[in-house]
Amino acid sequence: NCYNIGYSSATSESAKLGSIVGGGISARMSSCYYDSTLTSPTGDITLRPFGCVALSTVEMTDSDSYKGFNFKTVWNIIPDENYVYPQLKINPHIGVGETENIRDFAGGCGTFENPYKIMTPGQLDNVRKYPGSTFMLLNDIDMNQYCRNNEFAPIGDSLFGFYGTFMGEGHKISNLTITSDEQGGLFGLNNGEIYNLDLENISFTSGIAGGIACVNTGLIYMSSVTYALEMEGKNVMLGGIASSNKIGGMVISCGINGQITLGGNNVYFGGIAYNNMGIIAGSYNNCEFISEKSNYLTAGGITTSNSGTVSDCIAYANMYIDPYSESVAGGISAVSTGSIVNSICTASKLTARQSGGICAYYNSGKIYNCYFRNELSRPTFEGEVNDVYKLTDEELCNPLNFNELDTDSMWYMEEGMYPVLIEAFLL
Repeated sequence: NCYNIGYSSATSESAKLGSIVGGGISARMSSCYYDSTLTSPTGDITLRPFGCVALSTVEMTDSDSYKGFNFKTVWNIIPDENYVYPQLKINPHIGVGETENIRDFAGGCGTFENPYKIMTPGQLDNVRKYPGSTFMLLNDIDMNQYCRNNEFAPIGDSLFGFYGTFMGEGHKISNLTITSDEQGGLFGLNNGEIYNLDLENISFTSGIAGGIACVNTGLIYMSSVTYALEMEGKNVMLGGIASSNKIGGMVISCGINGQITLGGNNVYFGGIAYNNMGIIAGSYNNCEFISEKSNYLTAGGITTSNSGTVSDCIAYANMYIDPYSESVAGGISAVSTGSIVNSICTASKLTARQSGGICAYYNSGKIYNCYFRNELSRPTFEGEVNDVYKLTDEELCNPLNFNELDTDSMWYMEEGMYPVLIEAFLL
């Protein structure tokens, strides 16, 4: 009860080649079918091809041709433009011309229905070969030993980038060192979609870096990075999730944890993105930031510079910055010309020379329905400002003070604790 519609060929004249069986001491075949326009049923004349039936290409698409096949419970033929031959009901076909890739991955053919499966560091490295495909992470991966022996560059170059789909399935990639002089991040340029991926202890050789992606014009959803990072250099532009979230880029329900220490001149840090021109929503920063040896530093709890939209975000972590240096820090964004709405900063320490509980400088756009701790200063506002609240620590833990926030689908609140983002809490 087997069939073959594939073509077989060999370069050796002594090769035993057959559509059903190549060779063997003995064989017994029953109800086996092959396309008569291809090779013979067996490659060994000592094998009697009884039970091997040659069919025309048209006959291969007709269920009546397959005597012995059970089309009630095992097989079916569902004619469509993609596949017109029998397929197993419990294990459908993977597409015409598509085969399981067990050379570069743990299986799969790169489609949404049957993504490439990733289980090892080498298989993760192979993602760059198929930038438009769909991938699924099957387990946690420790990259420590692999990165000792191999340089791991960002996936997706700056020209075309990664434009497929990467499903992390909640698994963790740890101890990853990104080796590149130009950009840092698991993905260099993400034009695709990245879901449910967790990174832990990632480091970079480039100062322009983001944990998940250096540049994002696609979607990063429900992903997190846990840092234990120390960097020092000039012109550092670090974003916890993405260095730059471009127009069209969306970072949704993501977060960072741990601790980051940066030093040097011209240092920029954003908890989610250094530069946001797209949308950041439902995301959090719980990563302590330290920069006591920097000059000309700009930092923001969610983003350094915002010309896009920041919505329903929260910054928990403190930022310890040399107050005598040329430094600017904002609880949500250091500088904003875009929109900041429904967002909260519970941090108690923003020790930059110029700081603000929501942002340090606000030139245009709007800030609406935002909250910050009363120890922090109000920003310099020049744009549209509505309902910005300065609360005590106790008031930040009282749900009654956040009436305008969506507690049905976005926020969870309980007496005695800070607000929590529902989806991000699952990270």
